[in-house]
Parts: sequence; structure tokens; C-alpha cells
Amino acid sequence: MVSTFERVSKHISDVTAQQIGKCTKVWDCQSGQWMYLVENEAEDVDDDGQVIEYPVRYSEEHGYTCGCPSGKHGFWNVTHPSGTCKHCRWVVACIIEEGTALAEQSRIVHAQALPAISIEKKWNIPTWMLERPVAKHMKNSPKER
Repeated sequence: MVSTFERVSKHISDVTAQQIGKCTKVWDCQSGQWMYLVENEAEDVDDDGQVIEYPVRYSEEHGYTCGCPSGKHGFWNVTHPSGTCKHCRWVVACIIEEGTALAEQSRIVHAQALPAISIEKKWNIPTWMLERPVAKHMKNSPKER
């Protein structure tokens, strides 16, 4: 069964902020797509002293895939209802949190960028000009389109 975003997102209630913090969105130059690198939970290091990170990708054909030992074998040992490893669940929680943050940021920026401005301030037209009748010599002038 393909592990879709909808399926995995139903089972992320146990994901913590610390686990989300282990996810990093990166551009994969080889595939030309975004992916996530997820630090291992035990913070194990490789032979070079670098923290081991597992790549998590999504495709329409395969759903979520992970480079962890469980993910390399098609999540055969996973008993979690999401059908994926914890790294995939962390990434889905991260994606949701990023989307929420971007929506909130957009809402705040939009509200600040477009304050309520009256027409007098927008066009610098004095109020007395808006309240007076049109001058006689302007009544016969061509109208703007």
C-alpha cells in the first residue's frame, strides 16, 4: 500500500517539536526535487564524525520512502498504523508545521502591507474637494475611461 500524505498525516499526534527539528528540507540536484534529510534519533555518527541522516522522499508512484534500514526494506517491520517509519512521520509533521507558519506569516505580511486607507489619504485629495460640486467648466470636459 502506498503511504500517502493523507494516510501518514492521520498518525502524527505523537511527533514532538524536537523530532520535527531533526528534519531539514533540501534540494536534490540529481532528481530535481525537494527532499528532507532527517537526523537519526540516537544522534549516531558515521566514520567521518558526521551525524547520520536519512533521506526522505515522496513520489506519486511509491509514496514516502526513507533511507533508514526499515525504509530500505519497504517498511516490512513497521507495525505503526501509518505504515511508515518514524522519519516519514516526522517529515509529514514538519511539512504541516511549515505550511501553518507560512500561512500565518503571509497573513501578517498581507495585513501590514495593505492597511485600510481612505480615498482622501490614498490620492491626497482634500476632503473639501470631495464634498463640493463639480465646477461649471469641468462639466463639459471629456470623461476618463
